[in-house]
Amino acid sequence: MNKQLETITLSDILPPSILIDANMQASGLAVDPELRRIAQALDTPVLLKRIDSLTSAQLDHLSRQYDATWRDSWPISRKRSVLKATIANKRLVGTVQAVRNALAAISSTMTMTEWWQTTPKGEPHTFTITATMSDVAGGTDTETQEDLIKQIDSAKPVRSWYSLNIVQSMRSGFNAVGVIQSITCSRITAL
Repeated sequence: MNKQLETITLSDILPPSILIDANMQASGLAVDPELRRIAQALDTPVLLKRIDSLTSAQLDHLSRQYDATWRDSWPISRKRSVLKATIANKRLVGTVQAVRNALAAISSTMTMTEWWQTTPKGEPHTFTITATMSDVAGGTDTETQEDLIKQIDSAKPVRSWYSLNIVQSMRSGFNAVGVIQSITCSRITAL
């Protein structure tokens, strides 16, 4: 637990309008030790370490708690990968690394080109993602495309919008075949 937080009591964060009541002050003092004990018992690194031993139903429950992009039909290995990435990405949201991690969790590699990396420079706060889905990751069916978009939307900066190119890589005995599908996503704001 953070040293600065250890010295803060519940009474320190209650609004003054509530603290004028002596019963509320007494309640805050009575509840504070129990809240402190619970806060010290919560340890996210321990949770991350145990994800590999959790059942599919437990992972489904945690996904709701962490607001993860989720499908109950996924294999357990993908569920674990997505949940680990979601928990780790909560502190990185809004960064390029968060987008990379989110896509890696569903077995996609990507290249990202931001607006300032193009010639001529593009519109500020825009970027283009080219995501490669291998045939192992489940292909480029509609659900997989929706999952990609949800993963990007949960990790990207809120003010940014993007174009998404999905590349399907296939292996064959004679040649490699690629398909590119372009998807443009933008945020609609109220007038």
